[in-house]
Amino acid sequence: MTVILLMQILKSFFFLRIFQWLSYIVTMIYRVVADLKVFALFFGILIVLFSMVFAVLGAGNQKVPGAFRDAY
Repeated sequence: MTVILLMQILKSFFFLRIFQWLSYIVTMIYRVVADLKVFALFFGILIVLFSMVFAVLGAGNQKVPGAFRDAY
């Protein structure tokens, strides 16, 4: 349901290009989002990798013994 809602919002946003005074803004937002896709992918990969590192270290898990847990 969320995917359908997002698709409908994007579709209705695209129809705003009919009005000439909104077409520049819509085009600019589409280009900015297209340029940020690479950064968002890189940021997502970093978040996943850091979560894997913390999972290996056992950060926040009281059942895992070790110096990391005792220090923090």
